[in-house]
Amino acid sequence: MIKIELTTEEKYWLERASKTGKGQISFRSNIVLIDNAGVSASAIAKMLGITHQTALS
Repeated sequence: MIKIELTTEEKYWLERASKTGKGQISFRSNIVLIDNAGVSASAIAKMLGITHQTALS
């Protein structure tokens, strides 16, 4: 698994997008934020009810 390192500014914009964005933007923002918190792709997949491949992409 590749660990995504976010700057403070990137994290701010992703958090904002996850709350105010629509559809895929909000969904993908959440995946990146969860990954950044150190959660594995398989755990993200299980948590969100998606495939492991979707959690990685």
